Amino acid sequence: MARRSRDPRPLLRGTARARRRIALILIATVLLAAPTLLATAWVRPPAPSTLTAADFRWFSTETPGATTVGPTAWVLPEPSSTGAHDRLAVDDAVSVTSFPLTALSFTATFPSLGATRGHPSNFSDELVVFAATDVTHYHGYEFGVRESLSDGAVFAYWQSPSAGGIVVFHETPLFASDGRVHAFDLVRVGPALVFIVDGARTVTAAFPTAPTSGFFVVTTAHRASDGWSAPGLALSVADLSESSGGL
Repeated sequence: MARRSRDPRPLLRGTARARRRIALILIATVLLAAPTLLATAWVRPPAPSTLTAADFRWFSTETPGATTVGPTAWVLPEPSSTGAHDRLAVDDAVSVTSFPLTALSFTATFPSLGATRGHPSNFSDELVVFAATDVTHYHGYEFGVRESLSDGAVFAYWQSPSAGGIVVFHETPLFASDGRVHAFDLVRVGPALVFIVDGARTVTAAFPTAPTSGFFVVTTAHRASDGWSAPGLALSVADLSESSGGL
């Protein structure tokens, strides 16, 4: 089936990201580092810069796409179909500029899958908020929070590039999606990456080689499989802020 005429760059970007994630899930299983749970609560870094909808470029493979809810909040609906069998459908927002990022904070609602009919079957059926150094092929450094639509689990994840254009991908579960608003703080602390949920649940990961500059902020809904539906399924994001202050 011929594709409709669209800007091919986001589609190529999404397809490469899907292939990379599918191919490397086995690597992730082997290389996943055991997280360390921290008892201390997180204090937000000083003077964060809040991002607004105007700070992002928007793309959707179908209409309607994202809905803004005020200047600092938006809703990204999960696409209703892949559109073609080798295509990754997306609804995303990518920051126009990159940042010397050491902390990313936001609130998000990762939806419960109670209304899902059928079963999402692809690793890239997901809802994600993350920071990335490569927003063309997504083969660079990344860290963020993703919900797997195959089981409704919400994960902390991070990745680093390796030789030959390969990336090393890691993730560890945070909680089961419950359709409630949660606050997230993702913080670079020296060679470590710290994930904080609602100021209390904490995971740390080794992230020693990642740069402290050149990170774009991305929010996205991906669909890579068909044969299922979930009316109203969407990722809600608000109060995204970046900081170069750290701890």
